[in-house]
Amino acid sequence: MSYLVDSDIVADWLNGRGEIIQLLTSLEQQNLAISLITYGEIYEGIYYGRRPEAAKRAFLQFLRGVNTLPLIGELCNASPISAVICAAEASLSVILIS
Repeated sequence: MSYLVDSDIVADWLNGRGEIIQLLTSLEQQNLAISLITYGEIYEGIYYGRRPEAAKRAFLQFLRGVNTLPLIGELCNASPISAVICAAEASLSVILIS
């Protein structure tokens, strides 16, 4: 199964939120990915954050375990993603796409 990780989840991982780290670690052997939009949103947070160099190093470490998906029409029409991991009002959701 493939998982598309939402910006909020990446930010929580970067901020050391235990349950998010545990979840993503448990899915490490799966195909984890972020969208190019998530990539940009995280870099915006890094740029305007309190410790941009430390945040950038942490994000680069995170990127070693995930794919960054480009924005192309074929991807949107025939996505290889099976589930989306996102946060909604402090709760965690895995949305199956199949």
